[in-house]
Amino acid sequence: MTLTEAIEAATATGHAMDQAYQQVVFDELAIVSFRNQEVRLLWYKGPREDAFSARFVQETASLRGEARGRLFSGPYSPGEFEFVMAGLGSEVDAFIVLGEELYLVFGHTHKAMAEISKDPRWLAAQVFFVRLSERFQAQELTLAPEETGRLLTTY
Repeated sequence: MTLTEAIEAATATGHAMDQAYQQVVFDELAIVSFRNQEVRLLWYKGPREDAFSARFVQETASLRGEARGRLFSGPYSPGEFEFVMAGLGSEVDAFIVLGEELYLVFGHTHKAMAEISKDPRWLAAQVFFVRLSERFQAQELTLAPEETGRLLTTY
């Protein structure tokens, strides 16, 4: 899958989830790369790109803990995902592995995943999340050499 196709799939999934949930589920989506000891932002959709970029390490702290520290080096396969139930504020709430060291991260700037998932409409919305993960399991994202993104941090 190309980056453009991945962005289109992520955007369509976000819209479908919002329709099923009858309100916004995740108001931030981003595709990030963890390669060569660098975290790079390839795409962002949401209300605060500059703050998200500047605070990426803080925004993913709970997710990295929930994922048992594997987010940066994990033995994940395309299509696998994790949720953080105890995230606070604007922290990232979930991710889907898109390809080798490529992740689609999801967040809500005002609600934690625990609050989102308490609503019975979450059951209908999560179907679209799982379908998206299955798409990347079947066809992972591969980047063109010029698709390097913007440097967020090093590790």
